[in-house]
Formats: sequence, C-alpha cells, structure tokens
Amino acid sequence: MIKRCLTIGLAMTWLVGKAESVKVFCHVLSEDGNPVTNAVVKTTTERDRLNMSWTKPIKMKTWTVSSGKDGRAISDFTCHSGDFEVEVSADGFYPERLRDQHFAIKLNSSNTGYIFEEREKELTITLRKIINPIDMVVHRFPHKYFPRRSGEFGFDLEKGDWTAPFGAGKVADMTFTYNLTVTNDEERCAGSLSFAAGAGAYKLKKQKGTSFVSVYEADSNVTYRAEFPFSSYCSYKDSGNHGAVRVAGDDEYLVFRTRVVKDDNGNIVSANYGKIYGAIRTVGYFGATAIYFNPTPNDTNLEAK
Repeated sequence: MIKRCLTIGLAMTWLVGKAESVKVFCHVLSEDGNPVTNAVVKTTTERDRLNMSWTKPIKMKTWTVSSGKDGRAISDFTCHSGDFEVEVSADGFYPERLRDQHFAIKLNSSNTGYIFEEREKELTITLRKIINPIDMVVHRFPHKYFPRRSGEFGFDLEKGDWTAPFGAGKVADMTFTYNLTVTNDEERCAGSLSFAAGAGAYKLKKQKGTSFVSVYEADSNVTYRAEFPFSSYCSYKDSGNHGAVRVAGDDEYLVFRTRVVKDDNGNIVSANYGKIYGAIRTVGYFGATAIYFNPTPNDTNLEAK
C-alpha cells in the first residue's frame, strides 16, 4: 500500500507539465457599459505543483497591466497548471475578483504529461461605481447563541445583541421564535424570524465577484415580508443525514425595514433600513456574515464606508 501511494504521488507531481505562454484579454466596463480607463488588472497563477517533501512547488506569480481608453488590457504570462485568478481595481469603483479561472488542459497521447488545449482567454469584467458611501453601524460575523432551547427572543439590529433580559439590545427589530429538541438519535430545530407590523425584509441575490454585493438603496415600494420560517434536523443514527430550510443562503441577503412609525392614516412617516448578508444561521445560534444598520431614519442608503 505504501509503495502504491508513493508511485501515485510521484506520477501526479510529474504530470503537472511545463510552463506555457498564455494570454488573457480583459475588457473592463462600468455597469452602464462604458469602458474603464487605467484600471489595474492583476493576474495571479495558482500554486503550480503539489507541496510534497521531495519536490519544490513553483511559487504563485502575479502580472500587472493597465487598461487603455477602450477599457482593454492584455495580460501575457506563463502558466504551469492552467489555473489563475484576476483582480481588477480602478479609482471610483469597487474592486472585483474573478477566482478559479482555468485554461483547458488534457493528458497528452502517451499519458505522460499535460498539454494545453487553449492558450488565450477573453474576460469581460464589470465594475460597480462608488456612489455615496455613508457611516453605518456594522456587525461583522455576528454569532449569538439562543438564550434558551425554546422561546421568543428579541434582537436589536443596531446593537447586534439580544434584548433584555438576555443582552444589551434596546429595540426588538427582529423576533426569533425558536424550539430545539435533542434526543439520542437526532437533533431538530424549528422556528421563524419575524418583524413588527409595517416592518419586514425582502431577499435578494448577492452580486458576484465585486466587493460591494448588494443594491445601493433599499426599495421602499416593494413588499416587505413580516416572517421567515426556518428549520433543520440532523440524524445521529441514520449516517448523519441532515437538512435545513434557511432564512438566507450564502449567496443571498436580506434588506430590512424596522422601527416603523405611522401617522393616523397608516402611512409610514419614519423607518430605519439596513441589510443582513447571508448565510443566516439559526441552529443553536443566530449568525450571519454581516449586519448593516443605517441609523438615520428614512435614509434608504445601503452603501457603507
């Protein structure tokens, strides 16, 4: 067994192949379709060999070029594995990163090494403008255990904590109804995340690649859902089978409206807005990637500094 594993390991290392000259043609555009001039385009190769004790891995390398008046840039470099990533930045724009890019490769006819099936690739990168970033209350990676296995618990989005008597929160912007049951065979939880009358949230998909993944402003005219159910189970007996219904997944986020004040006619005269980046986790604790709370009433801006 040891000899076989050693042979496979050596073969994998040898088959990585020699360096090939490749080109990436990048077209950098703004969201309105206009070319972005003087964008900095950095192309980085992935680690090119397995890091084994008997072979020295080839280090990751980066090549930097700039886009011209037409928004185009050509990155000409050498690559062993065919794997690379591109990072683009420009003044007045949010940077974007394209991970896990690949040139197609295949084994040669004698199965003794890799050859490249392509040596050129075209990429279009769209950058989002920095418009009006503001100071927001931000809680990154909030992780708050539910105070008890069952009950209703208020959560203050500005404070990032449970309301009294379980935390320092003052306003129950959200209320979790939560119930956890644990037996020798399985663990189950069920409940919902709800908002007060007039408040609520709507769910959107994150923008891919860019560092600013949300909309710029909350939409005051859409329907804000008052409740989001969630559930999960994990079987200890049945080979660890599990399942979950999440409030929001890794590629999603919530835009929320809270602290709503209405006039005598039922019209909203005051409200606070913000967003919660998924994944939103509700098994044993409330967790998320980040909470952004705009402290200025009636300001729908979601672009944080």
